Amino acid sequence: MTTTPRRPPPRVGFLTPSLVMGGAERWMIALAEHCDPEGVAWAGTALTEGAPAGAVICRELRRHMPVYGGPDPDPGDGRTRPYVTRLPSAADAVAEVARRADVIVSWGVHYLKDLLDGFAGASVLVSHGTGAWTCEAMRASESGATHFAAVSEAALAPFSPPARARARVLHNGADADRCTPTVGRDRLRAQWGFDGRHRLVGYVGRFSPEKNPLAAARAVRELGGDYRAVYVGSGWDEAETRAGVAAEAGDLAAFFPPVARVGDVLAALDVLVLASPSEGFSLALTEAWLAGLPTVATPVGAVPELEREYGPLVAPVPVDPTPRELADAVETALGPGRRGTTERARRVAWDHFTAGAMAARWTDFLREVCP
Repeated sequence: MTTTPRRPPPRVGFLTPSLVMGGAERWMIALAEHCDPEGVAWAGTALTEGAPAGAVICRELRRHMPVYGGPDPDPGDGRTRPYVTRLPSAADAVAEVARRADVIVSWGVHYLKDLLDGFAGASVLVSHGTGAWTCEAMRASESGATHFAAVSEAALAPFSPPARARARVLHNGADADRCTPTVGRDRLRAQWGFDGRHRLVGYVGRFSPEKNPLAAARAVRELGGDYRAVYVGSGWDEAETRAGVAAEAGDLAAFFPPVARVGDVLAALDVLVLASPSEGFSLALTEAWLAGLPTVATPVGAVPELEREYGPLVAPVPVDPTPRELADAVETALGPGRRGTTERARRVAWDHFTAGAMAARWTDFLREVCP
């Protein structure tokens, strides 16, 4: 009896405009770590243009695949040097990944058709959000893609109508291991200078204006008493964020550096505030759900879609909320009447939106599009 040889896994490469501490970069790492190695083989990642890169993200991604870039934009720093193979140009970096890959997955890049000139494989363009920058990148690169994907129904919006009709929604998922605490709530709060009487309102993620990071500070200023705003993250606008938070909340707010295991932070907080005016599928929100942390969020991105399917998952605030609306939502999220919502969000995230579940969706999709 003869058997059909098993089809080899498609070799998949990434094109990315950056490797910093953001949701899309964390998405790349989650896929690299959780996709079935018998279903997907990783060809490498190419940094396009003079893309910014952080040593932490580059190191994590380098464990799974080579990372290529053009000349180091900051050779005096050198922290990414062990993790990024520098080539004469960004175009050479793209060509090296394309040479190794059957499928190229891109997000946030401009003029994809020019970047992949001569590439004969499948080209998947992914939308992670709905902001102006994402819309610009999607429209500039649609002609270079053979397939389209979005992390939520909302994230389909940046595509043109013909591309939107062909796009596949592949929901995001968060790494459950990162959401499991190891330090302990009381210990980390003590390290931060807080004790059991404090109620910690957190913002976790990238410091950038389109995320509305000042919302947590505005809520705490309005609430007063033992409420404190805690900021954990990094980003290009960190200096501006710190200045804005100080103006809003003064010594009622504190900043701490990002950690590898976000579960320690989430265990130490009492509530997470994500008041973005737009989102795709927020990993910060999903991580909070996995950790069983109450959340306050705007009705954007995947939130309306998921609440239609599963019921209330967050304490809602409108886009561009007032300090009073934020404060009311924080108190609602922490009230005994919302425990069912927090538990529902935790259960839904564990059942459907882990990194493993997301990787299974992507493994099937990538094998489907591979020529």
